[in-house]
Amino acid sequence: STPHLGLEQYFGRYRASYTLFLPELEGRRTRAHLLQGNYYYDKSNVGLSFSFGEETDIVAPGTLATFRVRGAAISGLHFFKSDWALNYRLGITRQGDLYS
Repeated sequence: STPHLGLEQYFGRYRASYTLFLPELEGRRTRAHLLQGNYYYDKSNVGLSFSFGEETDIVAPGTLATFRVRGAAISGLHFFKSDWALNYRLGITRQGDLYS
């Protein structure tokens, strides 16, 4: 499991949160941050999230590499009827020079 610590606050129809992640892989600890914001309307919501930090991966047997990671996403849940809704998430993640 990954240790994490978060703060969250609601302001009327809005929510803001911050989470610090402290993952460890084979003795190498890194840090990652997640910022989120949501707007709530009726039973629906829309949100934005931004993430940044470091991630360690095994790139070959016995070889670890640490990469800078950045990401952003928009997500939401929109009810069209009381029993029918659209749940969506569109995001991008960049992990060092490995992939987007």
